[in-house]
Amino acid sequence: NRELHNLASFEISRTRGELAEDIGRFTAASAIAELALRFAGEADNPQLYDTIADALDRIARSAPERTIEDGLAGCWRVVSVLGFTPELSSCALCHTPLRDADDTTFSHSSGGIVCPACSKLAPDGRRIPSPARAAIRHWLEGDDSVHLTDAEARSHQRLLREFLGAHLADDRPLRAFAVWEHERWSAA
Repeated sequence: NRELHNLASFEISRTRGELAEDIGRFTAASAIAELALRFAGEADNPQLYDTIADALDRIARSAPERTIEDGLAGCWRVVSVLGFTPELSSCALCHTPLRDADDTTFSHSSGGIVCPACSKLAPDGRRIPSPARAAIRHWLEGDDSVHLTDAEARSHQRLLREFLGAHLADDRPLRAFAVWEHERWSAA
């Protein structure tokens, strides 16, 4: 039920050729693009456009060993602009404040961390250590100084994919995410 509009012309203002120079950058940028295509509506959203452009710019400048962190940061920022930022400070179900130093349970369907009492109500919960929660918080605040080990990066990619899967309206797989998550492209 969409109207078709004819595109008469367009002008490329930034090509971001650096994304094609490194396969890690390319796969991280592909994950950002897939996220935008799957979740963004048809309505004009300048903030989303600016967030995606900024994420792609950061990935284009990213050192090959940092593409996963920069891709994760960009994805979480896009998720935030789309309106489903995960709750990271208090229980997503009962709203009990939780200490930053505590390991918690992250429930995808509940929309963030849950307290020990509510974790019994969240069957999809995954244990998330305090530093992982802090990393997501830093990324959402625009801080790209988070450094991850390979195992931590894989865990963050899995957490993000599962969170997105819980919020997708259809059962189609996230194909760019699958390539980005399962392949190790950097030399690090």
